[in-house]
Amino acid sequence: YSRAKKNEDIIVSSKKIPDREINLEIVVGHCHENLDYLDQFGSCHGIHIHIFSPCGGSIPNFSRVSHCITVHRDLDNCGRETYAYFEYIIRRYDSLPPMVAFLQGSAMTENPHV
Repeated sequence: YSRAKKNEDIIVSSKKIPDREINLEIVVGHCHENLDYLDQFGSCHGIHIHIFSPCGGSIPNFSRVSHCITVHRDLDNCGRETYAYFEYIIRRYDSLPPMVAFLQGSAMTENPHV
């Protein structure tokens, strides 16, 4: 197992956003679920969304949040969404943001109050 290199900045749509400007990161464990609910985060001010999708499921063309999403497909498809959460923590261990929300890909089905 090789640990990912520490990122000083998050690259989003070829634009670098310094970590200090991001207050909340949302980590989504995704396989084939509908992710349209992520558009509710609107302008993404202070929010960055990481979608871990090892199954090759399709990612929608978000209308409102496309500029603040990073899709990670470079992980093994083992376990369930908890593996994606663990992978995120390992990759960001030295640079975790102040707040992280971990969501299932089917968050709106599992918990409609998200």
